[in-house]
Amino acid sequence: MARARTAIEPRLTLRQVIVRGALYGVAAVIVCAVVALCVPGHEDRVSFLYGTGVVAVVCAVVFLLHGVFLWPGDDVRRLRDWLTIEGPGGTYAVMVPAFVRCGVLALVLAPGAFGLANLAQVLGGWIHP
Repeated sequence: MARARTAIEPRLTLRQVIVRGALYGVAAVIVCAVVALCVPGHEDRVSFLYGTGVVAVVCAVVFLLHGVFLWPGDDVRRLRDWLTIEGPGGTYAVMVPAFVRCGVLALVLAPGAFGLANLAQVLGGWIHP
């Protein structure tokens, strides 16, 4: 007997998506700090951190504009509900939360990367000669 494919309840809310994206962003800042410690040379490290911040700002703007303006209202599904979508508008119900989550991740990563770059400039070549 075939199982009926139904969406997982309860549906996602914008608050849940934003909180999870912010947590992912904090983890991304930690990863960025660890990677920056592995970059040899003071100027290269600062350039890497500023570059990461600029890319994060651009990604935050693009993903948040797509995600917030296309948020489908009440019918927001999880990625694992991909097979339960119906109609051409159903893909928005699955992909828009991912856009918002990535946008919030980048929105948290950008100031973190800029802050780490400023910290690296203040400390100078003290971390790595």
